[in-house]
Amino acid sequence: VGLRDMWLSSLGAAAKAAGENTLMIVFEDNMIVSSSYFQWILAAIHAYGKSTNCRNVNLMGFSLSPITADDLSTPPKPWNPKSSGVSSYAYLSAMPSSWSAAYWSDRWIEFSEFVDVRMKPPYYNLHAEKSVDKAQHNENLRLTPEELFIPKSRFNYVSNNWKRFMIDWMYARGLVMVYPNLPGEAGFAS
Repeated sequence: VGLRDMWLSSLGAAAKAAGENTLMIVFEDNMIVSSSYFQWILAAIHAYGKSTNCRNVNLMGFSLSPITADDLSTPPKPWNPKSSGVSSYAYLSAMPSSWSAAYWSDRWIEFSEFVDVRMKPPYYNLHAEKSVDKAQHNENLRLTPEELFIPKSRFNYVSNNWKRFMIDWMYARGLVMVYPNLPGEAGFAS
């Protein structure tokens, strides 16, 4: 099983088993987690999503790490929220977190249903994906119809990656994640 399939199948199964309005915290195997990460999650839940009734309908979840690069551009460029005028302790982004994040189970179930459709023709070209050199970025690779392209996103051409579908889904639905904005680009996991 590849990394993409592992993320999609294991988190999809966990989300279904967890039931609605459960926060699933995902850590990469090489993460170092701050002892205060749980306090961050509790504060974020209190501020943004105590229940499905008061949770912002556009909220996908919470990241434990800040965004430090514009991953959509080719090549990725350094990014700092303060350079964009963010001054609060947290900010919103439509970029999904793949390092360390807490995702709402009901949102992940919706995402899983989206991926089931999105990975089939005419919305995705698995044959083209299998023929690509995974180590190369290839703007000529036609995995997705142009009508589904996200403007200026290198993920339109990235293969074998679960995050490309999460970007599609969050962008199309107007979903966001809450990111920490700590001094020195620190986070609660690295």
